[in-house]
Amino acid sequence: MILADSEVGSLKAALYCWEWFGYISTAIVFIGCVGEFVAEFTSLPRTKETANKLARLSLIVLIFGIAGELLSTVRTSQLSGQLIANIEERASKAELEQKKIEQENIKLRIALAKLQRSSGPRYLSPQEKNELIKILSKYPTKNAWVGSIQGDSEAARFGGDLLDVFERLNWNPGRGWFMATATSMTEDSNGKRIEIVPPGITIQVPTPSNPPPAARLLKDFFDNLDFACKIARQPQLTSAQNERDTRSQYLRIVIGNK
Repeated sequence: MILADSEVGSLKAALYCWEWFGYISTAIVFIGCVGEFVAEFTSLPRTKETANKLARLSLIVLIFGIAGELLSTVRTSQLSGQLIANIEERASKAELEQKKIEQENIKLRIALAKLQRSSGPRYLSPQEKNELIKILSKYPTKNAWVGSIQGDSEAARFGGDLLDVFERLNWNPGRGWFMATATSMTEDSNGKRIEIVPPGITIQVPTPSNPPPAARLLKDFFDNLDFACKIARQPQLTSAQNERDTRSQYLRIVIGNK
């Protein structure tokens, strides 16, 4: 348990007193030793009886001095141990708090990076391209297609990033553009069916309930980047569209407005 500052102050004061008690005890031992020396090795005591009394008195003083030293050593050791343990606990707590602060800073930087990423234009960095290539390399295909809204430079640049990835995977991808933005297939003024592009990224597959692994991996990858993404059924394309792009039956990436 970490001690309060007042408790630490009390321990320091007690340690200081016991240290001085030890110094005094050492002085008493010294006095006892001097008395023993005078009684045994000098001629200062005039009689043998006086010498014996001085020797006995010096022995008693010596015993009290040694006892005081032992007691002082035990108490100073105990108090020092408590202070050291308290210092170690405080250091450990400070270290844990520092790690917690660092973890919070990391989370904050990640959240800020995600916010900046989600609010800025979509793109794939070189590192992200390499990561996506590594993820998709286990599922080779020759049937991929990327489409974006015509005139939307942001969507077109992002589509270019995906095309670069698919080309490096040797998927031989196709590319196309769309004229309008809405949510599904519709008809123009002449009754011709045209495909409408929803916002965000749509991965179109023949069976959304059981998408191919590459589609699921792509969605997870985009979700981690905080890009709006969903998997949907491929619309029924016109014969002209199917003739223009036979790759559309496996994986179609439709990039709408951000």
